[in-house]
Amino acid sequence: MNPLVSIVIPIYNRAHLIGETLKSVINQTYSNWECIVVDDGSTDNTATLIARYILNDNRFQYHKRPEDRLKGANACRNFGTELSKGDYIVFLDSDDLLANQCLENRIKKFSLFPEFELLVFSMGHFVTRDNCFIDINRSFVNLDNLKTIEEYVFGRKLPWNMTRPIYKRKVFLMNFGFNENIQNFQDDEFHIRLLGLKDARYFSIDETDCYYRIDQKSLEKYANLKGYQDIIDSLYHYYTTVFLVLSKVEKVAYKKKLIKKFFSQLKYYVCPKLYPKQAFATISLFKSELGINKVTYCLLYLIIYLNIYYYNRKGYYRITKFIQNWI
Repeated sequence: MNPLVSIVIPIYNRAHLIGETLKSVINQTYSNWECIVVDDGSTDNTATLIARYILNDNRFQYHKRPEDRLKGANACRNFGTELSKGDYIVFLDSDDLLANQCLENRIKKFSLFPEFELLVFSMGHFVTRDNCFIDINRSFVNLDNLKTIEEYVFGRKLPWNMTRPIYKRKVFLMNFGFNENIQNFQDDEFHIRLLGLKDARYFSIDETDCYYRIDQKSLEKYANLKGYQDIIDSLYHYYTTVFLVLSKVEKVAYKKKLIKKFFSQLKYYVCPKLYPKQAFATISLFKSELGINKVTYCLLYLIIYLNIYYYNRKGYYRITKFIQNWI
């Protein structure tokens, strides 16, 4: 049997890169696939370029994100999933690559491990298409779901990102999908819900079959006011999911680590000219879910005001270090 695999690619202004990504799809040794590209409102010639691929291969599709859906990759992933017909689904970023035998190997592995809802493979890196290499520091985990969630929340490296798994279609039944309200923490938030709420079973296989583009512009895309704003604005929805999947006992056990992580995020990403409304909402969420005391509550507020109005002034680092030690 050759089940249909749906490849969903969200895209925004990647006309200069998407060609390499689509060629890696065309080069698959497994032929029963459909590739659904969902445009998030590109202003370059993305549509024209993809139209050429569709003329040559009707397995490609191009769609625009509906105007009534929020802008962002997650809305595109959801819309692409709704359009898809495959028995299995793979999400591919518009600047990354699949190895030639990626789909063939993933389908074969599902015949060996049919009891799992998703299989996770390793991901390498590349600078140019002819220079793909294995990541010697790759993350490879096979833990119970709670331990995996813990790695997503507290680990130095994500257990896996969006391209590494192949999912059975049933994962997305009953309106389960991506959170369209967040621009950051998309991989984390989705998989925390998947493992915590749907109790999805996964199995990781340490075989590299996809490649992440190392590009300085991509690495620096969040290092600006808009990038920091998107991160801060996503924290409320991210932690709402974290608290939703944790039991009361787990919240007590992780309380100190969660507060320290949240403080570090505020300290690093809140900056002058940033609009802090969602940061304040997230502090209230912490108070409601973890019962933080008044001192901690006030110190979290204080780091926001210090970063917006007092950043880099005399005494800033001494004050923030004191707060960090207290937290």
